[in-house]
Amino acid sequence: MRRKIAILLSILMLVTLLVPVQGFAAEEDQGLEKAIKAVKSKIDIPDSYKFTSSYSMENGIKVWRLNWDSGDELEGSISVRVNEKGTILSYNQYKPYNYQTGKFPKVSRQQAKENAESFINRVNPGLLESLMYIENYNPSILEYAYYLEYVRLVNGIPYYDNNVNVRVDSDTGEVIRYYYNWSDDLDFPDPKGKIELTDAQKAYMENMGLKLVYMSALDNEKLNIFAAYVPKYDNYSYAIDAFTGERFKLNERYDTYYAFADEVSAEKQALRKAAGDMGSGGITITPEEQKEIEKIMK
Repeated sequence: MRRKIAILLSILMLVTLLVPVQGFAAEEDQGLEKAIKAVKSKIDIPDSYKFTSSYSMENGIKVWRLNWDSGDELEGSISVRVNEKGTILSYNQYKPYNYQTGKFPKVSRQQAKENAESFINRVNPGLLESLMYIENYNPSILEYAYYLEYVRLVNGIPYYDNNVNVRVDSDTGEVIRYYYNWSDDLDFPDPKGKIELTDAQKAYMENMGLKLVYMSALDNEKLNIFAAYVPKYDNYSYAIDAFTGERFKLNERYDTYYAFADEVSAEKQALRKAAGDMGSGGITITPEEQKEIEKIMK
């Protein structure tokens, strides 16, 4: 009798352990399939490419890393990071000829910019309306790719901590890299009520101010000394509040922000997780991709 009870308890324990695992596997299976379809609905992937995947958690959101390659890599490879809401976070395309330097570009920078923005519209429709192009990169004319940078624009004001970077092959005009760095659930104050620029300048002189220092510069191997006015406070550490004109330490604001971010409720996390039915849209799954899905199920 004791032996029968022990066997029965062992079976019950196995069933209890297996049920959640199977449920988890089914969830992962569905998540991977949605991720693949979300990417293939926006980016052309050759059916002949081999497929592998992995995933991790980033700020409470599941992020899939999807990789396709030609096996021998003679044709190239494509790597994509996509979160569970279907947002493409990064895209990398490699082809053996991508990195041949020392050639004059066949594609102009203006054409490269147009191609980059067309790609942005394709992978994240509507995003371009919230971006501002930054013209701050002076590459060599013989570089293999153009680097284009965009920053987030909110209420007509740039937010430099969020940005989108794109690299376009200067020979083919293809987008070979895309990186989307974005923070959701941020609360941007309405700029209405801010002080005028002239008042901000006055507040800067009163609360930040300048000081006179001696500085040096090397000119034709000769060290020249000159006098210059520089900020009393490091502009990377201090700033003027646009509403009050007061000086504040940026680290204190960052600490406040991160403390707030840590308090994001479990309900919000659940809503964000549930927000993205990536949809099928008639996208097909290749045998290689199906094999990977089945491997996840096991």
